[in-house]
Amino acid sequence: MKIISAVRRKALIIHNSGDASNFLKGVSVDIANIGRFLLSDYGGAWEDNEITVAPDNSTAEWFENYFRNAGLVDYYLIFYTGHGSYDEEKGPVYWLNHNEGIYNAWLQDRIGENATTMLISDSCQVIEELEKGGILESRTFSAVDLETDRAKCRKLYNDVLRKLPKGMFVTASSVSPGEEAAENSKFGGYYIHSLLQTAKDIVQNQEYQNGVYGIGYIHSLAAEQVEQLSAGKQTPYIEGYTRSSQPPFIVKLRPEKLI
Repeated sequence: MKIISAVRRKALIIHNSGDASNFLKGVSVDIANIGRFLLSDYGGAWEDNEITVAPDNSTAEWFENYFRNAGLVDYYLIFYTGHGSYDEEKGPVYWLNHNEGIYNAWLQDRIGENATTMLISDSCQVIEELEKGGILESRTFSAVDLETDRAKCRKLYNDVLRKLPKGMFVTASSVSPGEEAAENSKFGGYYIHSLLQTAKDIVQNQEYQNGVYGIGYIHSLAAEQVEQLSAGKQTPYIEGYTRSSQPPFIVKLRPEKLI
């Protein structure tokens, strides 16, 4: 009998809402929404002990320790919500506090080449001086399988993760370089809100078949919504993946009512 190894995964939510002069009310909304999404069956059936929310005003040292103590990890799913900028040499900068920021290469150095990573960011990048059916793994189920099964969702999600190349680093951003990211105090950042809303719509809509949907397809639909919400001022982008090799974002077993 073939033994299938467990997929060791970790989700990390990084955030910076700023101070009294530039406070972002939507950051706390994003954190709560992301947490609920990850714990849901359709979000990949993550467990509490796999999810870490970084502390307020975290430091680069805190993240050094986080990655150093993480042990063996196959897949990192990282969300960033808050204040960001763009450095023409380093690329997007994710600010941790008033003085410290990290960037993609910094994260890659700490993560190493043995883990697959997807970073989803909803932040500014102000410069400092799939067609429908983008499905990765389709599944058909008999009548006895129609009840949503958390273990089954987790297995399907992990099956896709096992196929991803080690060292893959996918970045999905709310804006292109030079643009500012907008938010709403009720539903959070436009991009994270649109990703999570798109995920819900697919799970609830009978027109979409059962299976695992990758970030590329979800991003393409969410990006259209972001451009509408921002009146064309935000143009989200994604890079580091191919149509046939991309991290999963949602698992759909059947249409269901979601909270």
